[in-house]
Amino acid sequence: MNRDFSMRKIVLPMAAVLTLCGAATALIATTAHAEQPAARKPVMIAQAGPPRGQEMDRERQPSCSDITADKTEEMRWLESRLSLTGAQAPLFSRWRQVAMDIARRNQGECIAHQRNASRQPSLLDGIAQEEAMLRGRLADLQTERPVLEAFYRSLSPSQRDMLERQEEPANPSGGSQWDPPPPPPRR
Repeated sequence: MNRDFSMRKIVLPMAAVLTLCGAATALIATTAHAEQPAARKPVMIAQAGPPRGQEMDRERQPSCSDITADKTEEMRWLESRLSLTGAQAPLFSRWRQVAMDIARRNQGECIAHQRNASRQPSLLDGIAQEEAMLRGRLADLQTERPVLEAFYRSLSPSQRDMLERQEEPANPSGGSQWDPPPPPPRR
């Protein structure tokens, strides 16, 4: 009988502890399940892939349609900040014309790329597109550099400092306005 009594002393508290643990586990599971947002389907998300076409344009800032407007704003801002002399004005005008021509061409290429964004190029086509983009950028630099050098040489040291450390009001994203539109995404 003594043995039966000691067994009850062990079994009853153990049963109570197991019951409490089970209830606590159920409560935690219920609370955790209630706090979870709608069920995510990772396979469906993974299959969705990156945004394409207009959806990608909405997420990307600034958009292709802003390239020429941003360059125009940048050039106006520079012209007002630099306080150009009579000799510097035609050199700036020539540089502005070249820069605007490049911006218009970049905007056209960017819009054309967006139209074709829903079509995924093959690996070789993607490399060819990137190569063409880099050739275009090199041609832009080779066109712009001589007129920019002539303008730069005409500036006073304080004007050069201002040009080199210009604030970029039209580009809050932090990228350089001198850069072409981004290359097509690699897939």
